Amino acid sequence: MHKTLVVAWREFKATAMTKAFIFGAVMVPVLMIGLAALGPVLFNPTPPPLTGTVAIVDPGGKLTEAAKIEFQPENIRKRIERSFREQAEQVGDMSSLSEKAGARGEGLSSIVRPFDLALSLDSSLGPADLESLKFKLREGGLVAIVTTFEGPAEGSQTDGAKATPARLYVPSNMNPKHTGLIEDLVQASIGRAKIAEAGLEVETVRSLARPPNPTTIRISREGEEKPENTGAKVFKMIVPMAFMMLIWIGAFVSANYLLTTTIEEKSNKVMEVLLSAVSPMQLMGGKIIGQAMVGMVMVGMYLALGLAALTGLALMDLIEWVDLVYFAVFYVMAYFMIASIMAAIGSAVNELREAQSLMTPAMVLLMIPLMLWLPISDSPNGMLATVTSFIPPLIPFVMVLRLTGGEPIATWQIVASILVGYASMLGMIWMAAKIFRVGVLMYGKPPSPVELLRWLRYR
Repeated sequence: MHKTLVVAWREFKATAMTKAFIFGAVMVPVLMIGLAALGPVLFNPTPPPLTGTVAIVDPGGKLTEAAKIEFQPENIRKRIERSFREQAEQVGDMSSLSEKAGARGEGLSSIVRPFDLALSLDSSLGPADLESLKFKLREGGLVAIVTTFEGPAEGSQTDGAKATPARLYVPSNMNPKHTGLIEDLVQASIGRAKIAEAGLEVETVRSLARPPNPTTIRISREGEEKPENTGAKVFKMIVPMAFMMLIWIGAFVSANYLLTTTIEEKSNKVMEVLLSAVSPMQLMGGKIIGQAMVGMVMVGMYLALGLAALTGLALMDLIEWVDLVYFAVFYVMAYFMIASIMAAIGSAVNELREAQSLMTPAMVLLMIPLMLWLPISDSPNGMLATVTSFIPPLIPFVMVLRLTGGEPIATWQIVASILVGYASMLGMIWMAAKIFRVGVLMYGKPPSPVELLRWLRYR
C-alpha cells in the first residue's frame, strides 16, 4: 500500500504542480465567476430612452381614440411594471423586490425601470400621406407608423401584404424591446377599440380574459408547506441534467488525464523504470488514486460552482439534501469505472491516436445517458429507466437522473443499483488490472478488442 501511495503522490505532483495546471484549474473558474458577477454591468440589457412621435393613419378614428388612452405615460408605465412583475414572480423574486421598495417608502415603480419611453400621437394625416410618412420614418422624424386601412397606398413596396386590423411600421434599427412594447400598445389599442365598439366595459373584459392561476403548494416530507413558482418548475426540469453532467464531465476530465499520462510514460519507456520498483497492480492503483486527486483539485473548482448552485437549490427545497449524498456516491462510482477503462486502454496502446479505436465503443456506451436524458427524466420509473439503472457503466448517470427526476424511486432499486454498481466497479478495476499488467510492456501493433478480452485469461 505504501508503494501505491508513493506512486499516487508522484502522479499528483507531476500533473498538478505546474503553472499551466494551476492557471487552468484556478484562474479560469475565478475568471468565470468574475464574468458572472460583472455580466449585468458589462452587458447592460437596458435600451436607451425612446421619445418621439407615433403617426396614426386611422380614417375611422376608432383606433385613434383608444390609442390616446393606451399611449398615456401612466398606462405605459403600468404595462412595463406588470411585465416586470410577471417575470419576477416566475423566478420567485417578488419578495426581495417588495422589501427593496418598502425600505425606500416607494412603490414597485421606484425599482422597475426597464427603459423610459415617452411617445406622442399624430393622427392628423390620411392614407394618401403614407409614403411621405414612411420617408419621415426612415429619416428619424417618426418613431413608428400605425395604419388601419386595408391595403397599402398606391406605389407602396408592401403590395400583397396580408391585410390586418392594423399595421405597424418601425425603422429597421429599432431596439427589439422598444418594438415589442409598441406592438403591445397597438394590440391593446385595437382590443380597447373593439371592446368599446361592442358596448362593454374595457377593464372588466380584460380582467375576465386574464383569469388568475391557481397557487401550487408543495408539502415536504416534514409537512412544511411552501408555494411553488414557475421558476421552480423550470429548475426541476433542468436539475436532473445538471446532476448528470457534473458527474459525466467531472469523471471524464479526471480519467482522461490518466489515459494521457499512461500513454506518455509507456511511449517514453518510463513505464519500464517504474515497473522495476513496483508491481503493475500497485502502479495502476497509484495512478488511478493520483489522478483522482488531480481531478478533485482541477474539477473541484468547476464542480464547486455547480455544487454551490445545487446547495442553493436544496435550500430553496427544489432538491432534497439526500440528493447531494447520492451525487457523491455515484460520482465515485462513475470515476473509478471510467478510470479503469482509461487505464486499460492507455496501457494497451503506444500513441494517443491508437487509443481512439479502442475508446470508440466505450464512448458510444457512455453517451447513451446523454441521449436518453429526456425520456428517463420524464419517466424515472419507466421500463427504460429501470433497466438501464442496472447496466454498468450506465448506472451512476441513469440513477442521478432518476433520483432527481421528481418521482420517488423504490428503496430496493436504489440499494440494488448501488450494490450492483460498486460490484461492477470492482470487477472493471480487476479487468483493467489484468490488461494493464500485460499491456504496459507490449509494444508494436495495438491490440484489438478481442485481444484485450484474451488478455483477461492470462495469469
